[in-house]
Amino acid sequence: MENLKEIVKILDDKKGENIVAFNISPVSSLADYMVICTCNSEVHLNAVTDALLFEMKQKGVIPTGVDGIGKSKWVCVDFGDVIVHLMTEDSRSFYDLESIWGDCDRVNVFV
Repeated sequence: MENLKEIVKILDDKKGENIVAFNISPVSSLADYMVICTCNSEVHLNAVTDALLFEMKQKGVIPTGVDGIGKSKWVCVDFGDVIVHLMTEDSRSFYDLESIWGDCDRVNVFV
């Protein structure tokens, strides 16, 4: 949960929009939490991704996988216990990940 809070704080500080977190642990062995965040452009998406990777590395948390950097409108970062999806608005609407994970409990990390 500590990584989740830190990730959401970083995304919020970098002006990520419509940030939602789901507890997917009851239905998936992929991770404990899934975070989805909208970035307002590809430049913003790349800047948020860079900041997330840098700041988590400073805390000693290295992702096990990163996909989509610099080549798409969707970047996925796997921190093991938390999977982060950074997407432009059009990609988020098109892929509609909330429809897949929306039955999972939302986690309020802005408390």
